[in-house]
Amino acid sequence: MAFLSFAFVACLPCRHVDEVLRKILLPVLILLCGVPSLSAQVTPYEYKGLWYVSIQGGASYFNGDDAHIYRLQGQWWTPVGASGALSGGYNIANGHELRLSAAFGKKNASRVTYKEELHPYSFQSVSIFADYALAFLSLAENFNPFNPKLYLGAGCAYSFNFDNPWSPELPVHDSNWVPAFHFGTILEYDFPSGLGLFADIGLCFYDDPYDGQGRHSFVLDMDVGLNFGVIYHIKQ
Repeated sequence: MAFLSFAFVACLPCRHVDEVLRKILLPVLILLCGVPSLSAQVTPYEYKGLWYVSIQGGASYFNGDDAHIYRLQGQWWTPVGASGALSGGYNIANGHELRLSAAFGKKNASRVTYKEELHPYSFQSVSIFADYALAFLSLAENFNPFNPKLYLGAGCAYSFNFDNPWSPELPVHDSNWVPAFHFGTILEYDFPSGLGLFADIGLCFYDDPYDGQGRHSFVLDMDVGLNFGVIYHIKQ
């Protein structure tokens, strides 16, 4: 298109186009004709067909059986434990992702005797989830460094290594496999290289035997997590 504009102006009779005017018009027309080709370039934030890996770490608040006793006693921070996760995923289309994630961490729980005595204990946990993630800005092909996502997934969790010094007075069942599901949001900021930083805010639910107390009260145990991590989009 730039060539045709050049030819059109160049072929005009000299009596109608001053030489100075042609020197001004030609560069302007060529520049304008080149703008569409620049906008058609692929953005570095379009990840369709790309794999990615991520690692994250932070803390989670575990709300298992009898956890309300902590809150009644003002021990709001006692149920907080360290957490982390490793993930790998694939962008099946703009805005749509599938991923596998393995989460791990320490859970701080509690048991209450018939005398209303509080006995805290802790255990380790490993969870595996298959997730679907929706990067909603990318659905409209609005590719930019800020890449927020919503995710939902299901899987299973394994709780083990229970620390319960009051056993057998207050026995817990060690270890336990239970079904689990989670959902949350990821606030991600990416760089042109494919590297990115993110915050993950999520809720995770486990079948009641997860905390070692069997089917004690509410049907599900739960934790709320806040993690910060690094993601790398593997560019081809």
